[in-house]
Amino acid sequence: MNAEALARAEESRTWFRHGLFAASGNLVLTLICVGYLVGGYFRTSLPEFALLFGSAWIGQGVLLWLIATGRSRRFSDPALTAPLMVWSTVFILIAAYYVDVGELAGGTRLSIMMMFFAVLLLGSFRLRTRWFYTISTLTNIGYAYVLFLAFTDPEISKGVTESVELVQLLMFAFLTTVFARTGAAIAALQRGLHDENAALEANTARIRDLAIRDELTQLYNRRHVMEVLREQKSLADSGGYDFVVGYIDLDHFKRINDTWGHGIGDIVLKRFADILRNNVREVDYAGRLGGEEFVVVLTRTRLADALVVTERIRKAIETADFSDVQDGLKVTTSVGVTAYARGETLEDVLGRADAFLYQAKQGGRNRVMHGEATPSRVVAP
Repeated sequence: MNAEALARAEESRTWFRHGLFAASGNLVLTLICVGYLVGGYFRTSLPEFALLFGSAWIGQGVLLWLIATGRSRRFSDPALTAPLMVWSTVFILIAAYYVDVGELAGGTRLSIMMMFFAVLLLGSFRLRTRWFYTISTLTNIGYAYVLFLAFTDPEISKGVTESVELVQLLMFAFLTTVFARTGAAIAALQRGLHDENAALEANTARIRDLAIRDELTQLYNRRHVMEVLREQKSLADSGGYDFVVGYIDLDHFKRINDTWGHGIGDIVLKRFADILRNNVREVDYAGRLGGEEFVVVLTRTRLADALVVTERIRKAIETADFSDVQDGLKVTTSVGVTAYARGETLEDVLGRADAFLYQAKQGGRNRVMHGEATPSRVVAP
């Protein structure tokens, strides 16, 4: 599994844990209501209670299923924070409606409504400020409506002390406002930290790119290519690993600069860099050593396969159309290719690639020359 897949899997686990937190709050609420049902303070029969809470848990299960299967990724918040909060709040209000306060003078209903603070905590690291106030306001309205039903229903109002219920409503509204403000502040702080971390990561990546890439062509620079070669040598010396180095030089590049100017020369360099990127794999490396000199490091590759790649590169630049840049402009390359032999030094393999590049130029240019290491130059690791 690559790094991107691992990151996605960790994200999914985080979102699912978020959903489980919501489910745990609803589980506590369910257990409280079971206790009230057993004690005779819940105005439903056991079958009705099972239907009511079973339906609520089916909805909860659907939300968790969307998160666990990755289907929630299509939404702006894959953790489904707002739907989880809304569903839990509806869960709480329904339970508050059915609870029968009786002799407890409203204490049972308030104990149910206190579960809403766990709902606010659920969104404290994800929701924006307006969501906190919206959900809090709607919950207070819902609580007031539940009390209105309690006050107007003769069957329910028998055990209701209106003054106590209203005081509890006001206290609950005050506390939800305070909690909503606190949660919104925490969420804003978390978003700020997230944005700062994202900016820091982007700047770090930009600085790293500046350190390892050639400014004109955006290929790897000489220093980074040498780091790559040291890593490749270490892998190869451990056994069972091959890599190939190709030196590439644009033929008569000085003539291009002298005839049409350095601006045209820069365009040629950038076009050739694009050709290199398009003709090597993502696991390979293409770099600019300086001027018109380039290098490719082909990983997990034998010489015969590398010759196919470098010949393709040679033909691509030979047949490239530069008519939009300058009429009559043609570009060719000379290439020297060699495979690393286990135990030799990097100076040996690079010197050999350079020697084959020289042979290509001496042989008339626009060609690929290659060869293996001579046994006498290879030292056992």
